[in-house]
Parts: sequence; structure tokens; C-alpha cells
Amino acid sequence: MRKPVLILIAVLLATALLVISCGQQAPAPAPAPAPAPAPAPAPAAYAWPKYMAMVVSGVGTANNALALAWGAVLENQTDMDVRIVAEDSALVRHKLQKAGVIDITLAEFTSAKDGLEGVNGYETIDGGPFEMTIFWNSNIAPWGLPVKGNSPIKTIFDLKGAKIATLPQSPFIHTGVLSFLAAAGLKETDVTLVPMSNYSSAARAIIEDKVDTFFLSPISSVTHEIAATPGGIRWLPLPTKAENPDAVAGYLSVNPIAFFAPCPSGVESAIGVNMELQPQTYMSGPGADQELLYNVAKWLDEHYNDYKDASPTANLLKIDNFINFVVSNTFVPIAPGVVKYLKEKNLWTAEFEARQQANIVKVKAYNSAYAEALKLASDQKVSVNPANADWVKLWTDYKKQKGLEPFHP
Repeated sequence: MRKPVLILIAVLLATALLVISCGQQAPAPAPAPAPAPAPAPAPAAYAWPKYMAMVVSGVGTANNALALAWGAVLENQTDMDVRIVAEDSALVRHKLQKAGVIDITLAEFTSAKDGLEGVNGYETIDGGPFEMTIFWNSNIAPWGLPVKGNSPIKTIFDLKGAKIATLPQSPFIHTGVLSFLAAAGLKETDVTLVPMSNYSSAARAIIEDKVDTFFLSPISSVTHEIAATPGGIRWLPLPTKAENPDAVAGYLSVNPIAFFAPCPSGVESAIGVNMELQPQTYMSGPGADQELLYNVAKWLDEHYNDYKDASPTANLLKIDNFINFVVSNTFVPIAPGVVKYLKEKNLWTAEFEARQQANIVKVKAYNSAYAEALKLASDQKVSVNPANADWVKLWTDYKKQKGLEPFHP
């Protein structure tokens, strides 16, 4: 009897426990975790345009070779047609940029200054100031006067009576020649200026005995060519300020934004010779595609190793050089698309921003004044021509009336 009783008790206890458990409310399930936020959509890849147009100096120049070198790498990596137009005339390049038919234009600091101030041949209806901006630097080029290795001309003070090649279509070249003459205490009438059709032919004219010298860059392709001829070339050193302060003052009286240093690069005969150094830049116009400029600037920085050996001067396009030689010293505003990239890189400083705003104000003031002067000339029936003294006086006086100061780095 004992075993059935025990079984019965066990059954009753199990039943009781089941009843008790059924009578209690089951705990609420834990809330499901909130879904993770969806990741932000990746920015759409930039769609490069079909082509980008650049106008640079003529065949035989270092700037032409540089543009072709990095432009070819950019074209290969983006499938964008990079069109390089060779043009020796800085005036023509300036007008093309102002007209908005070119994306990027080569300009030396001296040419940019002349264009913005409307002087030295830039004071035309389709020339003069406009709201130009800087995209990037090109070469930082030395410039000097070479002569044949056996030339009797030993210094710049021997230039009286010399034949000097010049490019009428390039105020930059002409200013360089006049600057050296002023350093030597000479005038145009003390020498014979020989007009040449292009940069390369002017350089070759030295070894062809057509001229004695020409304002030439030691880094140009054509300079390497003529330096390799029998007898070669040598360079007329510009005296330093310590050696001859009057010579330096004379040079600066013609080109007040020039600076000087021993030549750091180029043909062997030029290395160490004191001469002018001229920052050369890629400019953009007021209607430039800022998204394009942003992406090309980004490409130049991020793909530096892909093109730095593509030409002898391609390493100069490193972003550090752009900051140190151009952004830190420019009197021309930097293109907004490039500013955007520099800000993303944390390279845009308060000092740069202050310089940028001052430059924007000054360029706009010149641009407005020039438009007003052109209207005055039209109303007064004054022909707008750099050869017309009445027009030059009208524009010069109007700048003074508006309180417009010259551009300086």
C-alpha cells in the first residue's frame, strides 16, 4: 500500500505545481533592440567632363612640357580629354581666359599684375582686369640673359650696342629685357631689339648669331637644346643688392614684384648664377567650373607620385610648393573650388583667408573701374588702344581718381 500512496502524493504535488505556475503571469519579453542606423550613402563619384582646355606657353618652353606631362596622366586616369593649347603670347592667353573659353590659363605673376592693372599692352577692350583667380602653381622658374660661350659680352654692363631678341606679343618677355637694361643703366635706345615670332626661335637665334641674347629660362626645353651645341651658352649674372644696389633698384623700377636668387635648376651653365625667379601659375576665370577645379586640385595632390617624374619640373606641383610659393604670397584670389579643398586638408589658415578677402575686394574694384573707364572712353569718343596716349591717360587718371594702388605680393 505504501508505494501507491507515494505515487499518488507525487502526482498531486506535480498537479499543484502545474496549477500554481499556470496561475502566475509570464514575464513580458525584453524589448527588441533598435535597428542600427543605416550607413550614410557614399558620395557619388565625380563625373569628369568630356574635356578640359588649358592654354600654356609655346612648344619648347618648360611650361608647355609640364602641362603635357601631368595632363597626359590626368587624361589616362580619368578618360577626360585634356586639351593643351600652345600660345606664346601672354596677351592672347589673358584674353582667352577673360572670354571664358578656356578652363585654365598659364600666367606669370608679372603678366597677372599687368593684366589686372591694365598696363603694358593689356589695356584693350577685350583685355584689362577681370575677376581672375589662381588654380595652382606651374613652374617656379628662373629667368636670365644667356649669350654664346665665346661672346665678348661678359656682364650686363657690356650690353650697350647689343642685339637682343624680343617677343612683341609677350609683355612678360619685353619687361624682362627692359628690367635687365635698367639694371645696367641702359635704355631701349642703347640696344637693338630684334622682334621674333616665337620663344623657341628667339632662343635659337643666339646660337645662330642673329642676336646676342634673349630673356630666357634655364629650365626650358629649347634652352637645353641650345646649351648642348658646340661652345654652349653662358649666363650674365644679375648683381646682388650687396654687390650693386643701384643695379637691383634699376631692375625693380621696371618690375617691382621681381625677386632674385642663385639659379637652382635648369642647364648646368646657369646653376648658381644670380637671376630673377618668377612664380608661374595656372589661372582660372570668373565663370570657371569650381567643381572641376576642386577635383583637379584634389587629383594633383593625391596622385602626385603618379606624375612627379613625368617631366623635369613636375615635382614643383607638390601641394607644399603651392602653399609656400603662391598661397602665402599671392595678390590674386585663389579659386573657390581650390579653397574648398585646402580647407578639407586643414591647410587654409586665418591669414590666408584675410589675404583672400583683401585680394577679392581689390580685384573687384579694378574690374569695376575698368568697365567704368571703358564707358567714359566710349562717351568721349576715345579709342581704346594701348597705342592711344589719350586712352592710356584716361585710364591712368581714373585709377588715381578711384584710389587704386598697384598689385604687390
